[in-house]
Amino acid sequence: MKKLLLSATLVLLGLTVVPGPRSTQAQLLLVTGDYRITEMDENNQRFGVALPEAKPDVTQNWCYVEPKTDIHRRITKSDGWSKEDSLNYYQFFQNAKPGTMVRIHGGRRWDGGITSKTLWLGYPEQSR
Repeated sequence: MKKLLLSATLVLLGLTVVPGPRSTQAQLLLVTGDYRITEMDENNQRFGVALPEAKPDVTQNWCYVEPKTDIHRRITKSDGWSKEDSLNYYQFFQNAKPGTMVRIHGGRRWDGGITSKTLWLGYPEQSR
């Protein structure tokens, strides 16, 4: 009986010392910022973006939109009042045009693009 317990103890110790297969590790990168829309690609569910100070017609990155993305739009009138409403996926591609400012909250994809979780259309740049 003692030999059985000793053997079991040695086996358990050996399993804790011997490294097993490494687990997969991932790094989560969040993206939150103001961008300018440069081009629309509805067929691939994405739109091109560039930083506000960059050339407005050169795409720096792609932002992907999913049907579950929360999309909000602000319409500001010349007399100062503004109206906010929610858009669905299809309304986003109808209303978003190149040159429109958009605030994006999402995460980085493996290919370097951005998967959007929340979009705000028509929000001006604000200092943070």
